[in-house]
Amino acid sequence: MDRDQIQIFIDSAVRYFDHLPNAVVSVGSPYLVDNTEAVAYDLTGIIEISGSGDGCVYFSAARTMLDQVLDKLGEPDHGEHHLRDIAGEVANTLSGNARASFGRQFLISPPVIVEGIPNMLHLPPDLRSYIIPIRWNGQDAAIGVCVAESST
Repeated sequence: MDRDQIQIFIDSAVRYFDHLPNAVVSVGSPYLVDNTEAVAYDLTGIIEISGSGDGCVYFSAARTMLDQVLDKLGEPDHGEHHLRDIAGEVANTLSGNARASFGRQFLISPPVIVEGIPNMLHLPPDLRSYIIPIRWNGQDAAIGVCVAESST
């Protein structure tokens, strides 16, 4: 992925969090990590990518951040099910917005939610992930982008 492609995910994250009332989002500098050292918080929503790219996109945040997102969305139920759903929704939104930029051949799966750090079942071991640090409403989160051009 190049800088312009990573910017698509940054812009998507800013749009998502900017639509929530009374909170400011900031984005740190993206950096690369080996997938054996994935950056993650309490809950991680993972979207598998296929078609024009192979890999995954993930969003990871602490439960306290996800709880605050639910609060800003006006959701009265902050149970575990809803926390997991919002982690998946953010990952799905980021990937869906990227699909709009990358085209119809950028295929996305429904989100898979994992607790803590995704393992090699979820992250391609032969690739590295760009980590995009996010800070919103005093809480830290991360977007992981691990997509290589498809050989097909």
